[in-house]
Amino acid sequence: FLEILEVKRILFLNDWGSNPNERIFYIADYFYGLKYNVTVAGRYYKDIPKRDYFFPVYGKDTRLTRLIRNYIRFKLLLIGMKLFLTQKPSYLYIRSDYFAFYFGLLTFLTKTKLIYETHGMTYKELTYSNASKLKIIIRKNIEYLIIKYLADAIVVNSDGTKDTLLNDYNKTNNVYCIPNGINPDIIDSMKEKTNKII
Repeated sequence: FLEILEVKRILFLNDWGSNPNERIFYIADYFYGLKYNVTVAGRYYKDIPKRDYFFPVYGKDTRLTRLIRNYIRFKLLLIGMKLFLTQKPSYLYIRSDYFAFYFGLLTFLTKTKLIYETHGMTYKELTYSNASKLKIIIRKNIEYLIIKYLADAIVVNSDGTKDTLLNDYNKTNNVYCIPNGINPDIIDSMKEKTNKII
């Protein structure tokens, strides 16, 4: 991320699960501390961290049915588009393959750089959930285009995912690992030290 020190505006758009979650706010706080103009757009939920830069797309903490999820996703798409056009961010941070694909295409027409966060290949997850072959193929090709052509930087949460990007996509540059706070290697090394002490 050294090269993004020159920019002053970053927009986070996330429709994945309970996003924006604490991980997203942790990363957003980092940029905020560097005096960036930060906007995080996403749905509201009960335990969401309080931030002045948060833009709630859906202000109710309710049970998320598929209909409500799709409504939030559509609303976030529209609001995200408005924020993208009005703010003209230097960086767009997205953890959603569909959103990254859509907005990634738009970044070709602007100076905005796309930061794509992935915790694993979703098309592989779909193969274990009885998804249709068509959906798997579409998802696989979307992820391929994002990783190979659309994303200017990719953030992962584990070395395993980073290795997958290397092995499956030959992606070596501009890939950054930000763990979720637990490093299995450190835990294993601590076990070894503890066993020696015991």
